[in-house]
Amino acid sequence: MFKNLKAAGRSAGPIPSRYLWPALLLLAIAAVWLLGGLDWLNPSAQARWGPAVNLSVLLLLAGMLFVGLQQRRTGQKFRDQGMLLSGITDHLGAGVIVVDGLGAMAFSNPEARRLLGFSATQLEEMSFLELLLVGPTEEDSPPVASPASAAQWKNYSGEAWLKTNDNQSLPVDLTITPLRQIDSGAFFVAVFIDIRDRIEAKQQLRALAYYDTLTGLANRSLFFDRVRVAIRRARRAKRGLVVLVADLDNFKQINDSYGHASGDELLAKVAQILQSCIRESDTVCRLGGDEFAILLESVDAAQDVMHLAKTISAALGQPVTVQEGEVHTSASIGIAFFPQDGESVEDLLKNADVALYRAKETGLGSYQFFTPDMARAVVERLNIEQRLRAGIEGNHGLTLCFQPKVDLRDGRVLGFEALARWNDGGRALAPAQFIPIAEKAGLIGAIGLRVLRDACSACIAWQERFPGAGVAVNLSAVQFRDARLPQTIARTLAETGLPGHLLELELTESILLGQFDQVNETLTNLRQLGCMLSIDDFGTGYSSLAYLQRFSVNVLKIDKSFIDGLDTEVSEVTGNTLVAAILAMAHALKLGVVAEGVEHAGQLDVLRRLTQEVPISVQGYVYSRPVALDEVLFSLPLSFELFSNHIEL
Repeated sequence: MFKNLKAAGRSAGPIPSRYLWPALLLLAIAAVWLLGGLDWLNPSAQARWGPAVNLSVLLLLAGMLFVGLQQRRTGQKFRDQGMLLSGITDHLGAGVIVVDGLGAMAFSNPEARRLLGFSATQLEEMSFLELLLVGPTEEDSPPVASPASAAQWKNYSGEAWLKTNDNQSLPVDLTITPLRQIDSGAFFVAVFIDIRDRIEAKQQLRALAYYDTLTGLANRSLFFDRVRVAIRRARRAKRGLVVLVADLDNFKQINDSYGHASGDELLAKVAQILQSCIRESDTVCRLGGDEFAILLESVDAAQDVMHLAKTISAALGQPVTVQEGEVHTSASIGIAFFPQDGESVEDLLKNADVALYRAKETGLGSYQFFTPDMARAVVERLNIEQRLRAGIEGNHGLTLCFQPKVDLRDGRVLGFEALARWNDGGRALAPAQFIPIAEKAGLIGAIGLRVLRDACSACIAWQERFPGAGVAVNLSAVQFRDARLPQTIARTLAETGLPGHLLELELTESILLGQFDQVNETLTNLRQLGCMLSIDDFGTGYSSLAYLQRFSVNVLKIDKSFIDGLDTEVSEVTGNTLVAAILAMAHALKLGVVAEGVEHAGQLDVLRRLTQEVPISVQGYVYSRPVALDEVLFSLPLSFELFSNHIEL
């Protein structure tokens, strides 16, 4: 039709019919007069037809002049319209291309050329079909397959991709509109705008909706979708699939000790390790916190899954470098198979989680396949949680017993450790049974408060019989991180009337690591109340002289595992040497020492030889098991003979 709109103006275009018919009528009259005087060249004819010929020529010239003037006027109108349209498209914030029925580009505006990187001449030599790439989905793509199909286009509006001069793809919002046919040709106007920002925003929203921002792994929502799709495929192909749930064993301690930044860095590196252990067709997901899930498709053999679990355990067992240094972690893994362990994503994850808990009970860094027996254990845990919750709300079930701490030199009772027990409905629960469940259920804070109040009240009660004997209470990490802890203890001391120096607070080593300022502030406030501070299970955690110097604790409690290693026959062995080293360090730092878990007289003998210059108290069955408050008040000896058991084992 035209190469550009300005050329169209110069071609003048067709004459409107209202001017054409008068011009043709004048030309017809002139022609008739001319045909009637074919012999006007004869002299006699000239006299007869001369005026007619002259008139005919005048009419012909007038008609030609009229037609020329009208065409000039029409051409000017087209030029004006072309300039107006060109001015509009030149300043339009969208690309505009006019395409003929064969896909040739007759016109392009500056924005189109800027976005695509082609010149006007380059576009005129190309087909629009060369620019039009496949859309984001087949449904979104314009219906083009060949140049011939361009003539069949209908209205189209949607996203598409256009090729740029540097062979990149440009996402655009494209509208193709057919024009009325001119000179029996089909023409189309393609209008498009750059939507790269929109596409990027959509991708970011999709990432937020379906991917974990910290690790880049699939999140719970995307994982559920993929497992559902995988289950449908597995049913059709009659194949199996596997869901694994992995949980870092000591992440909480690392997070508390080194800070959340190092914890986040560890999670990101664990995600990379897990990705490196699986196939490209498998999916790793971060369910939340330090819990990950893995989907394995087309897997039936337990041996293959076992091999993967061992590979993951070995990879995570290696030291990982974070901001604060090297950390050591491991993962417990639970495994569930489709369809035998569940036919829905919810059941598979639930049962894999059940197997995970069993793996944690078995030992750190282990894995377990789900079995029906495990489901019954879960029901039991839920039952315990319900009992704990009901007992706390109803103020029943929780009881305390007290184990004496005895001076190794003279058998005198120096104090007691308060130990929580749970007994309701005639069924007793050991701390190892209900404490982990209480921590996961968020009940440990309420239990800790009950223990603190009851222990302080008991200490007041036995002062008449054991004057100066204090009480030791274990603090959980949850309690210690509570900013209100010093106020809670101060209020409890005031309500019970117990002097602060008779309350000993036992802390694990992991509580003291990381977040130095916060830990130091809490310990300072506790010391201002007069409370004694002791390190429980010393030597089993992140033992460090640094925190002993920083935080001014009062007592070290040697863990039972070191006491069990004492050799009662030979004095120069590893177990004895380790205990001797702890005692020497405590003596140098002027710290008190408690040996816990002492069970027989031979161990007392070794301790006595190792502690000639160090005052030490002993806690264990060698003197007394934990006893109820009534026994402390009425029947427990005031002092113990050196080698006798108060209560037979």
